[in-house]
Amino acid sequence: MKRLTTFRCACFSVVIAIASFAQLLPAGEPSANDHELIQHAFTDPLISGEQIHPPIATIDELYAANQLMYLPVEAFFDAYENIEIVAAEPMTIDDGQTTLLKLTYHLADRTFDAYAYTKLVSGGSTKAALLIPGSAFNLASGMYEENPKSNQVGIVKAVGDRADRYIFIKPNEDCLAIHNGEKKLNTNFFVNWHLENGGSYSAHYIASTLAFSKYLNNKYDKLLVAGLSQGGGAAILNILQSRPDVAVIASGFSIINQKALWSGHNQIIIPGVGKHWSYETIRDEIQKMPTQFLFSYGEQEVGTYRIEVTDHLTQKFLAPCKNVAFHVHSGGHEYATEASRKFLEVEF
Repeated sequence: MKRLTTFRCACFSVVIAIASFAQLLPAGEPSANDHELIQHAFTDPLISGEQIHPPIATIDELYAANQLMYLPVEAFFDAYENIEIVAAEPMTIDDGQTTLLKLTYHLADRTFDAYAYTKLVSGGSTKAALLIPGSAFNLASGMYEENPKSNQVGIVKAVGDRADRYIFIKPNEDCLAIHNGEKKLNTNFFVNWHLENGGSYSAHYIASTLAFSKYLNNKYDKLLVAGLSQGGGAAILNILQSRPDVAVIASGFSIINQKALWSGHNQIIIPGVGKHWSYETIRDEIQKMPTQFLFSYGEQEVGTYRIEVTDHLTQKFLAPCKNVAFHVHSGGHEYATEASRKFLEVEF
């Protein structure tokens, strides 16, 4: 089994984790100016239950929260190689009902914390699955709870007890919200701030998935990386550096995007990523990887992925890649659960 030797592991309470975050926030009571601006910042839904970070109420606290996520874009493109895992800390919240793993890692002369909900196999496993949620609000907690209304849970069920499941939590989502106690921060208050300062929220969160991949690649014999929609795009950018054993990409990759990209500020924005990894470069890299891929699309999709169902453009483009399989299912913007399960039975 692969082993990691550069981290320490300890069980700390969530109280200590919250205190550590709080120490980075400047003290002070909110002013009238704080209220005038901050009232527009917190508009998005906050999940019920315990939060990792304390509520914030001032402009300075918002600035500090953004600073904690700041990663220079140029550090992203070779992040996997340069990430140093500092600590791995199992945690529980919600009176012990919710289990997580907190990774502390070092990159670009900065230290970051990354989190994932954990669903571990009783008795242990030699395999791990890193599951990356898409762009809608608070998807990781729905995956963890296996909410039947979520389009993300298909992969959780497909993996089942075949592997330990690590459900990545994006910053400002689920129990990692930047919040005021009632609502979480909207994209207008962090996406452009990072871009204006030479960073990228997307680069930061995908680098955090790379930290998990690096940790899991060394802890387990086999690693699956999977994602749906934006999670599928993030998974591709992860895989280009981490090269896991297996990948499941559901409605998350299309060569149509090089000509017409249907995307908003809640999607992946990493300046220069298309120049660094053109679609031809991605195809060349996939051909050289040991990774076995499953790409899936639903017949009830619209737009880009509907075209993939009818014209199979990405399948034709990746035809030279012998480690790639494609599947079209009868559903919509969701995982092909049964096809994914059968694929994993063979490859994972």
